[in-house]
Amino acid sequence: MNELRLTKKEIQNRLNTLKINPNGLQTRKYGVTTKYFSGNEESPDKRIDYEATVKLNINNGIGELEM
Repeated sequence: MNELRLTKKEIQNRLNTLKINPNGLQTRKYGVTTKYFSGNEESPDKRIDYEATVKLNINNGIGELEM
C-alpha cells in the first residue's frame, strides 16, 4: 500500500469542505413557527405558523437553497 502525503493546506481543505451528492435529494417541507414576545413575558404575544418548502439547487458547483 502506498503512503498518502498531504500538505497542511490539502488537509484543511478536506476537513473544511462539505460535499453533498444532490442525486436523490428531493424537495422537503418544514413546519416553521415564529413567536413574538413582549419584555420578559414567558408566553408570546403573537405566533405565526407556516410551512416552508426547501429545494437544493446546484449551479456551477455551488449549492443554493430555494424556498
